[in-house]
Amino acid sequence: MSDLQVQRLKQEFGSNKPSLRHTPEIFKYLSEYGGLFPTLMWLGAMIAFIGYSTNTASLTNVSLAQTPILINKQHTHTHTHTQLYVGVVLIINVFMMSTFTYMQHRRTRDIHEGVRMLLPYSYRVRRDGIVRVIPTVDLVVGDIVEIEKGDVIPADIRLISVSRLMVPFFLLIDERMIFFF
Repeated sequence: MSDLQVQRLKQEFGSNKPSLRHTPEIFKYLSEYGGLFPTLMWLGAMIAFIGYSTNTASLTNVSLAQTPILINKQHTHTHTHTQLYVGVVLIINVFMMSTFTYMQHRRTRDIHEGVRMLLPYSYRVRRDGIVRVIPTVDLVVGDIVEIEKGDVIPADIRLISVSRLMVPFFLLIDERMIFFF
């Protein structure tokens, strides 16, 4: 690949560095409360609280003439509090589930940040038939990167020729598996 082609590809695709978006941790944490399952649990808690408030209101509006019709006042009272308990338990469950999900996502982000820090700052690249050491940010689409035993390779390259390649996937998916190709 010639230097002119490299410049054209850099203009077209930009430099080879990840975009670093910084979102405050509190927003990342609060976003866990808005998924599908937490939303369904919030909805269930609201329905339980609405049921509790309507049953409580109906108990306070009972006239004295209607009191003998109620067979078991204690049963109705317990049922009303059951709805309150269900609503509270659903909210506590949403809190715990969202907190654990946030902690897992944070751990995954930390692992990915650690992997990013492992990547070298330069690679051996073949351009115009000559092997050069190029900084990572100057890599472009179509570069031929030469790797040797023990090299950490960028994830966005295509392998042309491979002999006894070992890929430790735990860096990518946190599983303790190693694949040989």
